[in-house]
This record gives sequence, C-alpha cells and structure tokens, in this order.
Amino acid sequence: AAEKSAYVSAVMVNKGQYILPETPLMQLASDEHLHIELKVYSQDADKVKVGQTVQFSVGATDEQYAAEVVHINPVRDAKDGSLMVHCHFDKNTKIKAGMFVTAHINVGQNNILCLPPSALLKVGNNYTAYQVIGNEISPITLTDVIQNKEWMSATEIVVPGVQWVTEGAYYVQ
Repeated sequence: AAEKSAYVSAVMVNKGQYILPETPLMQLASDEHLHIELKVYSQDADKVKVGQTVQFSVGATDEQYAAEVVHINPVRDAKDGSLMVHCHFDKNTKIKAGMFVTAHINVGQNNILCLPPSALLKVGNNYTAYQVIGNEISPITLTDVIQNKEWMSATEIVVPGVQWVTEGAYYVQ
C-alpha cells in the first residue's frame, strides 16, 4: 500500500519493452506539496532575497496568487547566468502540478524620475528625450533605458530639477 496518494504524470516505458532494474517506469506527481520554481535572469538575480513576496498568475488568467521566496539556488546557470528561485504558496485547488506561471517578485520600491513614452523619440535602438533649458530645447540621447507600459526612465532623466518635454517628442525639431 502506498503511503501517499499521487497520480501518474508520465509513462516512460512501452508494453512489452525490456527493462533493467534501474529503468524508471513512470513519473508520479502529487498535489500535496506544490511550489513554484522561477527562473530569475542575471540582471535581476542580485535583487532577490529569501522572504520576499511574489505575485503570480497561472496561464492566461488575471487572478493573482501570493507566494514567498523560500530558497535561492546559489549556482547560476552556465549559459545565461540566471538563478532558480523556489517559492511556496498556500494550497489552492485551482493550481495543478506542471502549470506555467507568470510571476513578479517584490524586490522593494525605488523612487525614480520617469517620462511617458510620448516624451521620447526612438530611432533604431536609441532613445532621445528633449531637455528644456530656459527657452531652449536640447536633444539628449538616453542610455540604460528602463521601461514598462506607462513610463520610461534612464540615467539622464533621474537628475532632479531638470525640465523635460513630456509630450510630442516626435514633433520637436
């Protein structure tokens, strides 16, 4: 009799196949202890700490779930420098083993100065913003651009007290 319940998630042999004692026959999965494994890319790896909260969704749904970072694999992937992060969440009957998740790890807040996308002009891979100095407008090429859907920031933008054109960068000559 089995000590725990599980279901067969993969059959690894065929009927009539010759097998050796060390040949795995099947893979078992259980919903008893589910967790999520997140791949954190190298540029963000140093920001992740044990105990941070995680918001995640499953598949294409908008429903959000909470988890917590409980372990960070200290060995980086040799190809891309990423880390695997192990997270626990409260048991939920909607989440099944093997499902893909989209997750955001809360690494804290950082106040930065940003501009809306309409304030920037993109030519190729380069971004330009327009700085206002007195009655003059000067183009500034931006480096290290960080963006989301609503805002963009760069090293040059974070200087306090500088005025920027915030709309219609396309029309500035």
